[in-house]
Amino acid sequence: MKIKKVFYSIIGLAIISIALFSFIPTAKQDAGNKRSVSGFNGISLGGPFKVFVKVGHTESLRIEADDDALKEISTEVKNSTLHIKQKENLKFWGQNKKANIYVTVKKLDNISVSGSGSLKVEDPIKTDKMELLVSGSGTISLPITAKEVGSAISGSGTIHVSGSAANSNIKISGSGTFKGLDLKTNKTTVTLSGSGGADVYADEELSATISGSGNVNYKGNAKTTNTTTSGSGKIKKIE
Repeated sequence: MKIKKVFYSIIGLAIISIALFSFIPTAKQDAGNKRSVSGFNGISLGGPFKVFVKVGHTESLRIEADDDALKEISTEVKNSTLHIKQKENLKFWGQNKKANIYVTVKKLDNISVSGSGSLKVEDPIKTDKMELLVSGSGTISLPITAKEVGSAISGSGTIHVSGSAANSNIKISGSGTFKGLDLKTNKTTVTLSGSGGADVYADEELSATISGSGNVNYKGNAKTTNTTTSGSGKIKKIE
């Protein structure tokens, strides 16, 4: 009986040890989550990923995903833009696979999202000019201080901007949404074609061209409101 008890005790300890070690990431696995990136001031996202961006003194990229998912994510800096995209295995990403990607930037002045991914900038960005583009159902969210912000949406995507800018230029084709009530501007220009909508803040001048059923809602003390509408779309001041 004693021999059997000792035997089963050894087996039990062996199973526990294996279980514990399986939860400890190896150095190789940890290194696979971090990728060397440098020399970029723009980010292009093409894939069903969640990207979180911080501003710092160094540039970095870290991916949280299963080992098999890591192999299907391409990251490359080209023409001063960090490209993050899924590889050609589209069937793989249709299996509810997920990836969170954390990026640190020194400078950022253009962001594009194509597909269903999301990109959120967590620290305020300071730049002269920012270009934002969403094509598909993706989202961009960021706080900013800039002289000029250009935003374009084609599809059902969303751009959410807060902070301040001298000028904001917004173009929406499709059912997309621009959320900018927290972006205080001097002058805002909006062009809508389709059912998309824009919520904006303008203190000096607001110009809107609407073709379709889209609406422009605005706050602020815009003294001049130039509007052209064709369709059922409307422009409305809200409190």
